[in-house]
Amino acid sequence: MKPAFKNSEFSPTVPDFVDIPLYLLTFIGAKLFKWTPNDPKSKSGIILLVIFSGLTVYNFTSMMRFILFENLETLLDITECILFWGFALNGLMKGGTLLCFRHEIESILKGLIVRHPKTKEERLEFQLVPYYKTINASNKYLSIWHLSITSIFILHPVLTAIYGYVNREDENEDFDYVLPFMMNYFYDVNHPLPYAISYFMQCCSAYHMSLLFLSGDLLLISMVQLVNMHLGYLISRIESFQPTGMDADMKVL
Repeated sequence: MKPAFKNSEFSPTVPDFVDIPLYLLTFIGAKLFKWTPNDPKSKSGIILLVIFSGLTVYNFTSMMRFILFENLETLLDITECILFWGFALNGLMKGGTLLCFRHEIESILKGLIVRHPKTKEERLEFQLVPYYKTINASNKYLSIWHLSITSIFILHPVLTAIYGYVNREDENEDFDYVLPFMMNYFYDVNHPLPYAISYFMQCCSAYHMSLLFLSGDLLLISMVQLVNMHLGYLISRIESFQPTGMDADMKVL
């Protein structure tokens, strides 16, 4: 028999605050830490991590080969190359930062769990739900915006090439096998199958780097929001404190 009424109060936890950035990492098989010792290991996550890491190493090698064996003839080519490397290194730096400081991140978040408001009165004083709604909406908006830009960036070359091929004036004109990133491969990509494989690998690495620095940024924002919530509560308690000159004041302090 169902109860006559249901408690509809929403009480977000610390994991809820950082759910989106940590969830995004699971798409590339990454898991920074376990919330509890009994959290199971994901075999699919390990497989994804190995695949994405291997593809990224291969693509970084191909980008380096482009610098070594190809000529950057114009200023536009040089600018494009710098932007590509900046995009890739930004993601690599954020991923390395998450990896190196994962224990510190775990310690901070689990420390905040201990101090997380537990009663209804504390949740109201902390303004728990408004803080959570703000950061959750921001994380969703930034994720959609960022991944949409990444998708446009990596799909634009092939869509442009298809459009140009379909609307070509010369029937003998070949398809333009253009790729999103400047890379030099060990094989000729100017054929359908090698081109499709190379394009797919570049797309995987593009999303890999995007998810790394997107997750890093969102995790930082979420943790700052959590700390701000605790500081705001502390400030309000200090401002509302009325000393009585009794020993109970020390307990409150």
